[in-house]
Amino acid sequence: MPIRHRFAVTTAAIAALGAATVGSLAIAQSNQMGQTQELKVEARKPKLTLVKVHADWCPACKAAETPWAAAQKELIADDILFVRVNRTDTANSRQAAFHLATLDLANVWREFGNKTGQVVLVETATGKVLETFNGRTAGSSFTDAIRKHL
Repeated sequence: MPIRHRFAVTTAAIAALGAATVGSLAIAQSNQMGQTQELKVEARKPKLTLVKVHADWCPACKAAETPWAAAQKELIADDILFVRVNRTDTANSRQAAFHLATLDLANVWREFGNKTGQVVLVETATGKVLETFNGRTAGSSFTDAIRKHL
């Protein structure tokens, strides 16, 4: 039997969670034995946004993959949005610009959009750049540097 999901956004939950919250989803999931479990997931803005400016042809981008993946694995439960924007070609670059503008991070695009291999840590609420990392030098201090801002 397939798993079924039911999504419902409740306005009372949205109001109760505060201004940073965009919405709340109540998810009912049925397992193979027909048992239903309800989970509540809040949709809100994270405290930090980590942006990786990537291009397939970039050696620094390739070097940044390991620390990026490690940070994602170690910090996935924390209050961080991981955004990887692709600068490999013109079409992807245009989509990357749209993506960051939609996230209210056009300032990050203007400053770092042409700097492939950069990983930029941003305070989501203000758009303030807190730290930058180069793919070649990120290393093990990458995750520790991010943690100090949580």
